[in-house]
Amino acid sequence: MHLSPVVISATVVCAVASCASAEPVLVRGRLPLEDSYAALVRDVNRRALPNSPSGGYAPAVVPCPANKPTIRSASSLSPSEVDWLKLRRKATVDPMIDFLKRAGIPNFDAERYIRAAANNISVLPNIAIAASGGGYRALMNGAGFVAAADSRTAGSAGKGGIGGLLQSSTYLYAASVFSDLELG
Repeated sequence: MHLSPVVISATVVCAVASCASAEPVLVRGRLPLEDSYAALVRDVNRRALPNSPSGGYAPAVVPCPANKPTIRSASSLSPSEVDWLKLRRKATVDPMIDFLKRAGIPNFDAERYIRAAANNISVLPNIAIAASGGGYRALMNGAGFVAAADSRTAGSAGKGGIGGLLQSSTYLYAASVFSDLELG
């Protein structure tokens, strides 16, 4: 059975599930505003989490848990991140060499430098990319940058391009709307 969302306003459009069909049947009609509000309250309460102490969205007094939750100290990385970094840092070595060679930095042997640092993750450059959030413009800006930094994008690794920077990166951070973009 498929239930569509219920929209409440001066004109009510209710989506009612039909037992004979998975498709919703739309019922249109006018209800007084107070009835609309009551219907909204009933719908919200029906959707409230089953483990809510008050049975709805309203707050309720509850006893403190016997085992107090703990917060991991941020003075070091978690064991999971340390394990992940060992794998990720190895995967950044060759793309970083390619990227730095294409940058053409005078009097800098990118391959020799990165290969010498490859076995010591505290010396190996750590690249992080951060993309802003805040709306459609930020989304498009961030998506454009990531596409340009991805060596799989046609033309991104050509002269003056930044293709390969994404593959050289250890971290990619995205805020707000941009974090909804699937990077694959």
